[in-house]
Amino acid sequence: MADTENDYRRLMRLGREMYSLSPRIRTKEPLSRTERSILTVLCMAEAEGTRVISAQIAERLDVTRSAVSQAVDKLSALGYVQRTPAETDRKIAYIELTSDAKKIYRSHIEREKALFDRVLSRMGEEGMAEFLALAEQFVCTAKEVRAESLRAK
Repeated sequence: MADTENDYRRLMRLGREMYSLSPRIRTKEPLSRTERSILTVLCMAEAEGTRVISAQIAERLDVTRSAVSQAVDKLSALGYVQRTPAETDRKIAYIELTSDAKKIYRSHIEREKALFDRVLSRMGEEGMAEFLALAEQFVCTAKEVRAESLRAK
């Protein structure tokens, strides 16, 4: 029988380690955990070609909108982010990386891609494809189970 508790701990540890590999902007200024997390969310949005608003950031990070607003104010003052009004609704403002922050991010991504290529060469294309397929299957299954348990409540 599987040791579910140990498997869960291992999965959470691996998740944290994989998150630590996610693209982010390296800053010279000391930033709070929330500020760093916001930059990570914005970097991921940049990579996906999407835009986010404060409410979405708050939801993803499980923090208050007020905490996001304060952090965005600081990041804006440091020149990393900007608020951009939506074209269709002026009450909505997207939080985006500034052009300088995008340059820093793209430079970082180039270095990370080179490292990823080295990982891929060690794992092999087949090993990487198998890993990604299993990871996607796990995430889809976990979402289904969570949705089922929420419906059952």
